[in-house]
Amino acid sequence: MPQLDELAAQLDRLAAFESGPFPVVSLYLNLQPNEFGRDRFEPFLRKELADRLRTYQGNGPERDSIEQDAAKIREYVTNLDGSLNGLALFASSGADLFEAVRALLALVLV
Repeated sequence: MPQLDELAAQLDRLAAFESGPFPVVSLYLNLQPNEFGRDRFEPFLRKELADRLRTYQGNGPERDSIEQDAAKIREYVTNLDGSLNGLALFASSGADLFEAVRALLALVLV
């Protein structure tokens, strides 16, 4: 299965990634619509990105990196395919990382 091999390689790259002094944003979103057919993740995303930004007060390369990450994430989610059920994003602008793992199916492990 080439898709499974590609996903395994992507996860291996992410696991081996060294960000140095820069923070890495790990974001996991359930993209399934609510009972009214509307997205539920946007309020969560707004709150969580604002909370993460508050943890890096003042100026500095770490703050700049996380601000850029938040902007990239906001832009990325505005153009999502409606068929996706889930998304995992890993971002660290200061360490040149932006990886998205898209899920079409919800997997349940027992």
